[in-house]
Amino acid sequence: MKTQKAFATLLFGIASITLVNASTVSFTNQDLGGLQDTIVYSAAGFPANSGVAQAGYFNMGFNVSNAIMTGAFSSIFTNFNVLGSDTIGVSGGAGVAGFFYNSVNYLAAGSMGGPPLNAPLFLLIGMGGGSLTNLSGATSLAVLATTQQANIDTPLLDTNNIILGGPNNTTSLSIPGPNGGPLLGTFTSGTLTANPTLVLTSIVAVPEPSALLLSAFGALGLLRRKR
Repeated sequence: MKTQKAFATLLFGIASITLVNASTVSFTNQDLGGLQDTIVYSAAGFPANSGVAQAGYFNMGFNVSNAIMTGAFSSIFTNFNVLGSDTIGVSGGAGVAGFFYNSVNYLAAGSMGGPPLNAPLFLLIGMGGGSLTNLSGATSLAVLATTQQANIDTPLLDTNNIILGGPNNTTSLSIPGPNGGPLLGTFTSGTLTANPTLVLTSIVAVPEPSALLLSAFGALGLLRRKR
């Protein structure tokens, strides 16, 4: 009986800590409406009405810029930790082609099960494959570095906003590189529409070295069987 009571107390304590130390991440490309919004375009050049937008962080030590330059897109998906995701278009939170919106809680940075403290937050936007939890299989992609980091704050005190477009946002697509902006994908202003646009880049996933090795072993096996 004492053991059960102690176990119940432990569970209640963990639940309490989780609630108190939750942080919130909001991500959308809607700001003030109209010409302030940034529309997500497919690589084919039309407002995206499918695909997934994900907010999260990469495993420590993973070099996302190098992965993009070498075409190791599968490693981008396997090293990305999703904090929140939304379907782009009419079936998503925004309900309009080219847009997404979601706001979710996650465990406090630095806590057990939470992201590393001050881990840089990124946005992954993909079409053509993948799911809400893993974009592996996507055929077009944008990777956006933001100016935000994983924190320890609570929803009552603050939120970590990852927002695209607009004059007062925490992340600006017009600034390339790690200080906020597209590492992969093309940001244009007033070319495809009057609104700023983020055009996804067509990608060809490069198999991991381990997958290539397995393929080589399989080929050798087939050759031996033919002999």
